[in-house]
Amino acid sequence: MEARWKNANLADSQFSYHCYQFDGKGVEEVFHAHDRYELVLIIRGNGEWCLDTQSGDFKGGTVLLVSPQTLHSFRSANSSSQLEAIVVHFPKSVLPRGLLSIEEAKPIKTLLEKAKRGLIFEASDAERIRFRMQALLRSKGMFRIARLHVLLELIAQQSISQVVVEQINGMKSSTARARFLSIKRFINEHCEKPIGRSEVAAFVEMDEASFSRLFHREAGVTFSEYLAKVRIQSAARWLMIRKDFSIAEVARRSGFKNLSSFNKQFKKRLGMTPLAYRKAADIEPLAP
Repeated sequence: MEARWKNANLADSQFSYHCYQFDGKGVEEVFHAHDRYELVLIIRGNGEWCLDTQSGDFKGGTVLLVSPQTLHSFRSANSSSQLEAIVVHFPKSVLPRGLLSIEEAKPIKTLLEKAKRGLIFEASDAERIRFRMQALLRSKGMFRIARLHVLLELIAQQSISQVVVEQINGMKSSTARARFLSIKRFINEHCEKPIGRSEVAAFVEMDEASFSRLFHREAGVTFSEYLAKVRIQSAARWLMIRKDFSIAEVARRSGFKNLSSFNKQFKKRLGMTPLAYRKAADIEPLAP
C-alpha cells in the first residue's frame, strides 16, 4: 500500500468535539494533520500507526493520543483485516487554561503536556476506557463535556509508555516530514528491488537535488547509505529465518546484485561476515 499525505479540516458541527466508532476492513488513512487532539482506542484488530517520522504496531487495547498539527495515519495489517476503534477529536478550547490550573485537573494537564510529543501505550484498563468513550456517543449538553474530562482523567491514570514524536512547527515542515515518512516506507517495501535515487524522488514528486537535501536533513545520512542499511537489516533477518538460503540467495533477496559488495557492506555494518552472523545466530538471537 502506498503512503500519501494530506491536511485534514474538521468541519464545525452542533458539538464542540467529535466522537465516532468504526468497524471495517482494510483501513488505510492518508497522512494528515488537523487543529484538534485525536484520541484513539483500538478495540480489536492490528496494524501500523505513524506519527510524524515514527511508526509502530498497534493491537486491541492500544491507545493513541495525537497532538494538534501532528502528522499521523493508521492502517490495517492487510486489506482483509478487521479493525474496530473509537476516535475522539477535541479542540483545546474544551480544556481552557483556567480549568487546567485547578488542583483536580493536574493529571489531565500533565497528560496533555506529554501528548505534545505524541503518546502511544497499551491501556491497563482498556474496558473502562472503552465504556467511557462509548458513553460520549450517547451524551449531550454539558454532561458531554464533563464526560470527556472524566475520560481524560482515566487516561491520565494509565501506566503510560511514551513515544516521543518531534513537534512539528508549521505546515511546510509537516509536508517535508510527511514526504520523508513516505520515502522511508517506499524504501522499506521495495529495498529488495533495484531502486535508485531518481525513482524514489519521482515517487514523492521531487527533483533529485531537492530530494537529496531533504533526505540528508531528515535522516542524517545520504540516500545510498540509508538504503544499504535497510538492505543489510533485511539480509540479517533472512540469514536467521531461512537457513536453507545460500549467502548468494540472501544477497539477491536483499537487493544486492554483487556478492562481493554484499559481503563488504555486511561486515562494515555488523562487524562480521554473513556466514559468521548466521553461525552466531544459531547460538543466541542477534538483533541487526
